[in-house]
Amino acid sequence: MSATQLRKASLLLPFFLLSGVLLIGVQSTWMNNPRMDLAISIDLLVLVPLSWFLLIRKREIPNITVVPITVLSLILGFVLLRPEDQTYLHYFESFVLPFVELGVVGFILWKVVQIRKALKANADTTSDFFDSLLMAVSDILPRPVVRPFALEIAVFYYAFRFKKAKPIEGSFTYHRESGVTALYGALVFIILVETAVLHILLERWSPLTAWILTGISLYTAIQFLAYARSLSARPIRLHNNSVKLNYGIVASAEVDIQNIERIETTSSDLPEDGSVVKLGLLGALESHNVILHFAEPVEMIRLYGTRVSTTAIALYLDKPDEFKAAISS
Repeated sequence: MSATQLRKASLLLPFFLLSGVLLIGVQSTWMNNPRMDLAISIDLLVLVPLSWFLLIRKREIPNITVVPITVLSLILGFVLLRPEDQTYLHYFESFVLPFVELGVVGFILWKVVQIRKALKANADTTSDFFDSLLMAVSDILPRPVVRPFALEIAVFYYAFRFKKAKPIEGSFTYHRESGVTALYGALVFIILVETAVLHILLERWSPLTAWILTGISLYTAIQFLAYARSLSARPIRLHNNSVKLNYGIVASAEVDIQNIERIETTSSDLPEDGSVVKLGLLGALESHNVILHFAEPVEMIRLYGTRVSTTAIALYLDKPDEFKAAISS
């Protein structure tokens, strides 16, 4: 067996440990040992994550993958062990796991700060907090979960961000005259009112259900608040030979100026065949006054990483004439 094959095979060691724990778990006679629950808990929560870390620390696999391995081991423990044998698992879940989660978030925010400093040192004015957050998360998490994870952090950042965005040269706003901020504000107000009424009605039937739905509704309100507040913080930006079409943290697209075939100034209804995609979140509820037509398809990224390929994007600009002049110059 070659050294490369040996290294690949060594990555299976944690799974062999898990298989051994599973074998012990299905043997009910072994579980009668009063110390077996402690032994299995140590195997799952210490040995498996530790062995995984030792195997990947000199590889290109991110060290942060130790966290999901630990969580999977914890879940397996709850499935495997009887309720009366889950004492140590509950200790870990209550007193260790929260600090692990805080550590991950803290590490990501530290990475964001470092990236922001590096971008400022290189005079990069096109990247903002959300861009830096995506870069930081992409260094430690698999691509499919990068945007959803970053979005959850960004929601709380923008929802409770009180620092006013500074005007940036080469940027174009879209929130001041479009009415979208008022629209999102109205949605937040409606959600809060409906939540209060629904909570009162459901509490008579099931207090637990009432509080669960209230929590979900409040989080939804915070999301829309973050979407609204991120609009002013992430304007559309013109940099070198490209245009960064931002729509808060809701959507974005990177467009080469040479790929812009024409800029149509119109507020007419969009074609029903879907040939023109709106940059906003709420479709027809949000207004537009410009349609960008492209020679080649452009990829637009929406919430949670959904990608849409299109040859035309409809959006609203507070000063469309200035935008057209900047593109044409």
